[in-house]
Amino acid sequence: MGRGRVQLRRIENNISRQVTFSKRRSGLLKKAREISVLCDADVALIVFSNKGKLFEFSSDPSMERILERYERKIYAPTGSESQVCLALNPEILSNICFANWSLESSKLMSTIEVLQRNLRYK
Repeated sequence: MGRGRVQLRRIENNISRQVTFSKRRSGLLKKAREISVLCDADVALIVFSNKGKLFEFSSDPSMERILERYERKIYAPTGSESQVCLALNPEILSNICFANWSLESSKLMSTIEVLQRNLRYK
């Protein structure tokens, strides 16, 4: 006999909500670990609680490498698109470069914020 279907809505009771979050978070982290081992996949998982506490999992020793790979994949044009951009319009190429620089800038700003936050707590 299986479990009944759970209604997806916010749990009103704070204690029940925290217990559910904790159980489901550990299950999610377990599944991330399993898929990385069984399928030899690179996995990065980031979860913030409602209080702002960070929980993370990375199959690579450095989560930054996975996130940088993700950003390159998202912001880089595919092979055929990049050839068209280079051949047709240098302005499009400059927009791509600007997007990469703005991405780099936002990464550096977030790193600065983390370092400043760490300095405040020491």
